[in-house]
Amino acid sequence: VFIFTHLYNYRKALGPEGWKAFYSAEVRRSLSFERGVASPVATLLGDYARAQVHAFLLYRLVAFPDEYEPIKGASYGMAVLRFVPRAIWKNKPLNPKVAAGSAIQGYVGISERSKRQYGLAGEAMLNFSYYGIIPAFAVFGMFLGWFRKKLATMAPTDDRFFLLPLLIWACAFTVNMELDNIIFNVLRLGVLPFMVIYFASVKTPFVSSEL
Repeated sequence: VFIFTHLYNYRKALGPEGWKAFYSAEVRRSLSFERGVASPVATLLGDYARAQVHAFLLYRLVAFPDEYEPIKGASYGMAVLRFVPRAIWKNKPLNPKVAAGSAIQGYVGISERSKRQYGLAGEAMLNFSYYGIIPAFAVFGMFLGWFRKKLATMAPTDDRFFLLPLLIWACAFTVNMELDNIIFNVLRLGVLPFMVIYFASVKTPFVSSEL
């Protein structure tokens, strides 16, 4: 997965010319030098850890504290409300995460909206400055504890085990994705399997064999 992500950065940054990087190390070195495409280390820190974005956001918040006003949880609320269609919500605002990310990076105008991914720590900083980082990870840790405990109490024949790969994926990617993207992907990939499992399952009480 890492190798594909790194190579795809060439395609994303350079267009069709970037495909040459898939089969030629010489092309990769040349394009990295000439066009500034991310190195493997930068791919690891940027795409997988969001370290570049986190460092930049932290720098802006510490060095220029008066130039950015945290959005105080607005992106978390919009993560749920974003699925309300504009046909119903006529004056639906721009995603607060996009607006806040654009503001803290100095973008102006609609044509310069930020398209960055911020991850768990980055979204916490957009909402509550750097004070939100530890609480965000604390809440995530408590959720993981609850999730693990829930797994331990499920019956071996529980059909909900079929949904575990998706939920485990969501937990793994929560660190480097924002809440709205997590919800979107869980719904996109999980609604149909959930409906099939729910309507095809027979609900029976679980009786432990241990006496």
